[in-house]
Amino acid sequence: RNIYIMNADGSNVVRKTFTGSFNETPAWSPDGSKIAFGSQRPDGPTGFQFSIFVTPVDADWAAAAPIGHPRGVNESPAWSPDGTTIAVSLISPLPQPICKTEKRAQKAVAK
Repeated sequence: RNIYIMNADGSNVVRKTFTGSFNETPAWSPDGSKIAFGSQRPDGPTGFQFSIFVTPVDADWAAAAPIGHPRGVNESPAWSPDGTTIAVSLISPLPQPICKTEKRAQKAVAK
């Protein structure tokens, strides 16, 4: 599964994801300059990690750094109206707080 962007009328279709076996839930930043999306990629402690990635729309999406809890499944990013925060759905086997995740997410959004 991959992510494409296109004009509202369906023209000018451009594939944006070429990395990851499963890419989903793209969400535009409020100013339209970035996209957050979920992607399963071969990294992390379990061999495959489903993380949220944030990237400028016109950048190389494969180079985007993951944000989210390193041992959980991070899905469905949603930007705050002012673009400073991203909410995610997290399925985590760990009962501990995810303070580091929040800090990484804030750094990625600030870039």
